[in-house]
Amino acid sequence: ALDSPRSLFVESLRSLRTSLMLSRLGAPPRSVLVTSPLTGEGKSFVSWNLAILFAQQGKRVLLCDANLRHPWLHRNLEANPHVGLSTVLAGLSSDHGASVVIPVLEVPGLFLIPSGPLPPYPAEMLGSHHMADLVKSWETKYDLVILDAPPVLQFTDSVVLSSMVNSVLLMARHQQTPLSALEKSYRMLEEVQSSSERKINIVINGVKDQPAGGYVSLQERQ
Repeated sequence: ALDSPRSLFVESLRSLRTSLMLSRLGAPPRSVLVTSPLTGEGKSFVSWNLAILFAQQGKRVLLCDANLRHPWLHRNLEANPHVGLSTVLAGLSSDHGASVVIPVLEVPGLFLIPSGPLPPYPAEMLGSHHMADLVKSWETKYDLVILDAPPVLQFTDSVVLSSMVNSVLLMARHQQTPLSALEKSYRMLEEVQSSSERKINIVINGVKDQPAGGYVSLQERQ
């Protein structure tokens, strides 16, 4: 979004941004969880670039690395990995995470909370009342909160977090993610109780070419 703002990928993300804002009746989502069935499906890359595009639209955006197992987002800013979400959830910060927020200087309006040190029990931390309270607090301070979370089928973290947000982006990679894995992940997320009329959205990533005439497109398949 910064290096190639006119690329086809970024234009597709702009379409995703619009679709996401229209995905809920009544009001756009204030919090979005980005996850995937398995690893390597591009969720962190999409989270980062989507956050940039929302901030460029004039919104105040908080991007939180909620992957307390294999974090990635802090590498973009070469941020200190020794403080972050895990230190806040461990009770080492009493300011709702304000002390670990990093402004992204290249993108006004975008802020990052890195994962922090990897804890021994990530699911318990992320499923705590403390985490739910943090998300609610961030929703009042930012126009949009984006949580980048681990894969659904490998860890329970994303399933737990999905109850705390308004919207979920479930990433699947074209010709790579097994349909059975996508369906199982969707069912697991769908079974989670939510009080915020949460929407679960499937995003197909890595589509390089448009289907030729006579073949079923992704839209038709859906």
